[in-house]
Formats: sequence, structure tokens, C-alpha cells
Amino acid sequence: MSSVSTDHSSVSSAFLRESRPAKRAISYSTASTERIKRVFREYGYGGPVEATLYTHGVSDTYLLSTSEKKFALKVYRVGWRTRDAIEAEMAAIQHAHEKNVAVATPIARRDGQWITYIRAPEGPRACVLFPWAEGRPPRYKDADHAREFGAMVARLHDAEDDFHDYGARPRLDIDYLFRQPVETIKSRLREMPDVAARLELVSRRLESAFAGIEGKLSDWGFCHGDIWVGNARIEANRLVLFDFDFFGLGWRATDLATFRWHARLVGSEQVAWDAFLEGYLPIRPIARESLPFIELFMMARHLWNTAHFLGMTTDFGVTMVSDDYLEHTVSFCEQLEAERGGDHAK
Repeated sequence: MSSVSTDHSSVSSAFLRESRPAKRAISYSTASTERIKRVFREYGYGGPVEATLYTHGVSDTYLLSTSEKKFALKVYRVGWRTRDAIEAEMAAIQHAHEKNVAVATPIARRDGQWITYIRAPEGPRACVLFPWAEGRPPRYKDADHAREFGAMVARLHDAEDDFHDYGARPRLDIDYLFRQPVETIKSRLREMPDVAARLELVSRRLESAFAGIEGKLSDWGFCHGDIWVGNARIEANRLVLFDFDFFGLGWRATDLATFRWHARLVGSEQVAWDAFLEGYLPIRPIARESLPFIELFMMARHLWNTAHFLGMTTDFGVTMVSDDYLEHTVSFCEQLEAERGGDHAK
């Protein structure tokens, strides 16, 4: 089954091949809701539909509402993901679904295809339609929610153990999670020499701590890449996971650390982390080998997140990452280092 098509804009094959032109007059635009409605017609739903821009990000999400159902149309930014990478994302979601993991699965068009390309001033943008995940985000402060979240992630990791269609997806290794982000952040700290010096010391210590980790961790495989409560909904005690945009091959500690990292940022680490492990470890006891390294991966996640935001400032403005945010990034790592020096690894 082919998984790419175009809307009525008649995007040419040559235009599709030029996924990221070297020079663009416009780097990022917002598709109108009328254009989004035209894309939606390709899925065979009749009658009136309301379209609302729900959120901007690495992809834009539109809420589409008919008299009976709600849908989410994900519109990728130009240059963010190749066609091959998007196809691998859809394949991973379908694989999890076939293994009875509760995930939001892509909806096929009338012609059986998943991906639609629309013409935008900056180039072709890929669109994929999903059912709207009903309910509300699970709460870190709710131990039952965190416990179910842990069990959900464990089931996902189990289900994807035999998934192999990674295509052009990134390897979530130390270069991707740590070394490249540090270099990106350093380039922004040229006018903050004190913070730059502290980051240099932190990065050296982290480099040493990560050395030889391949021989200490064996749980390498599918990672969702963005495990936090914003990418899940819970309704009537049923948890649904979505947004596989950052998935790739890596240490499963990456997913565990991301959950704990975000719980810490919102002040709910103690309740959420213990409950998450209560849900995860009975299903995947192999994760016990990762626990002494979770703080390292939390630091890497924080550095990666800051670098990721810096990469988005071209389209969303430099105020997206303030000097205070950059200083906090280094302070966060320093604090975790100090804790890890004590008996804080679970």
C-alpha cells in the first residue's frame, strides 16, 4: 500500500523530492483552516466540519470536529521528517496497535493512503490524520495514573521488541542525546562566559560518566522518545498514548528518564516515579539494570530539550529560550550531579 498522496494542490513529484530547499524566502507558515478542511475531505467524511488550530510545535496539530467525531490532523514542518521517517512512524504505531497497545492509530484516506502532502510557501508539508484522543492528560500527582503509565510504557516496549522498520529514524545514542545538544547550547552561550564555563565542566563530567555505558546496559531497542503526560489521555481508567514523532532506537532508559525528568520539573517526582516503576518493573524487570543511570539520562534529556528549543527559535523567535532558561539548564544538571553523588539512585 502506498502511503503518500497529494491534495487538490497537485504537488508535483519534483516538488516533493525537494523536501528542504537550500534557500527559502519563508521558513515557516501556518496552513489556513480552509486548506485543512480540503485535506480532511480526502478521508471520506461527509457533512460540515469545523477546523481549529490546536497547537504549534515541531508539527502543527489541527482539531477537526464533525457532528459525530473529533480528529487530529498532524501537519509536519518542512524539513522536519522525511517521507521515509514518517512512514516508519506510522508503521511503529500500527505495530503497537496490532499488539493490543492502546495507541492513537493513523486513519487512512479513501484511497487507502496515510500521508497527504500539501503545498506551503516554504515547501511541501506532510499531513496525517488521527482519531482525537478523548479524556484528559494523566496526572503525575495521581499514583494510579503514574502506575498505569508505567505499565503502558512497559507494554509498548515489549510490543516493539520485534519491530524492525526504523528507516531514517534517529538513533537515540549518546551523540544524539548529549554531545550534539551540548555543542548547540555552547554556540548560544558566547555572551554568557560564566554559564559556558560551567556547562563545559558539566559536559566533561557527563562524558566520563557515559563512557563505557554500552557494556553496562543491555536494554536497547524501540523508544517512544517523548514519554510525558502531555502525550497521553486517560478516560474511564483507559490510557491512550500518542505522538511518536521522536521515536527511534535507543536505550529504554531514555523513556524512563524522560517521564521522571518531566515529573521533576512540575514538582511531582516522588509520587510519580515510584508509582511509574510499580507499573513498569513487573512487566519488564530488565529495567532494573538501567535505574542507576536514570539521572544521567535525565541530564541528557534536559540538555537535549534545551538544544531542541534553540533549533526552533528560527521559526518561533529567540525569546523562546531566554538567558535564564539556559542558566537553569546548567543548574539542573549540576543539581542532579550533586544528588547522584549521594545515595539517590533508586
